[in-house]
Amino acid sequence: MPRFFEPKVSGTGLLHAAGTLAGLGSAASFFASHSWLLELACHFRLQYALALAAVAVLTRVSPGPNRNNAAAAVRSAHQPRWPSLAYAALALSNLAVLLPSFIPLAPRLPAAASKQWRVVTVNVHTANPRHDLLEAFLRRENPDVILLIEVDARWLTQLEALTNVWPHTIQTPRDDNFGIALFSRHPFSQARILQLGEAGLPSIEAELRIDTQPVWIFGTHPLPPSSARNARWRDVQLEHAAAHAAARPDPKLLLGDLNTTPWSPVFRRLLARSGLIDTLRGRGYQPTWPSLFFPLWIPLDHCLVSPDLTVLDRRVGPHLGSDHRPVIVDLAFPIDHSPLAMSLWPSTVGH
Repeated sequence: MPRFFEPKVSGTGLLHAAGTLAGLGSAASFFASHSWLLELACHFRLQYALALAAVAVLTRVSPGPNRNNAAAAVRSAHQPRWPSLAYAALALSNLAVLLPSFIPLAPRLPAAASKQWRVVTVNVHTANPRHDLLEAFLRRENPDVILLIEVDARWLTQLEALTNVWPHTIQTPRDDNFGIALFSRHPFSQARILQLGEAGLPSIEAELRIDTQPVWIFGTHPLPPSSARNARWRDVQLEHAAAHAAARPDPKLLLGDLNTTPWSPVFRRLLARSGLIDTLRGRGYQPTWPSLFFPLWIPLDHCLVSPDLTVLDRRVGPHLGSDHRPVIVDLAFPIDHSPLAMSLWPSTVGH
């Protein structure tokens, strides 16, 4: 019986298809400020870089479909190099964007020269039943301040024992994925629930004192950019959060699942308008979502700080049953806040 259609698929063809897709994603990333759809492409820089580097190598060393055919081998040896070079160039362009995450910007402050404290932010995922994992993790890490995202009434009831260690709390549970709660072992000078922007989602603003030093904490969780409207509402919420942070005196932090990555123009505007610094800078690639599917790992959960704070450590915690992993940040105050002392003890994250 004759075959009227017989698809021909080769390994080299599949490699070029993968390289083309990764190249298109890379190209779209450079125009992320023009459309919410293009902005979605900019979050996967590491994936593009790894895929393009692999394709660049494999397309160059591939012997072609007919290993035993001498003529095919000759043609393969003389195949043009420009596709491999193009893939390599695109891989390098993505690595250049990622580079600041791997270069330390300043020396670390000696641990003995400052008061150290710890903050943790966790998107617990509303439907996650593993309250025990979260509670054990928090008691083990023993932070000074905890921000919990996606808490409902069930979550807060299960975690009620936390108030024995972190007695100062402000909470607004919700049945959807946008409840939020702040716990602290240090008393609040003031605390309130805010609605930033058009989405009407709650955020937290609080001032607390750590060894008499006032610190402002902002916690927020905007919508994911799953549509043009949601992307616009996310952007507006982050703009309002930046404005609130900029209006408060240092030291201050902005925490939460921000539903964006450091390579997004939305994130860069947040840093510029708030005057805050990303604690991820110089500390490598620390993905937090999706917690168990490593091919798509990206950093959606963030801790931004004012320049006067020193970042001693910043890391991602273990899987706690949620689709997000926690972020743990160790911070320090300089002993003396005078200009002379500040010049002697520069921030580890720099400007």
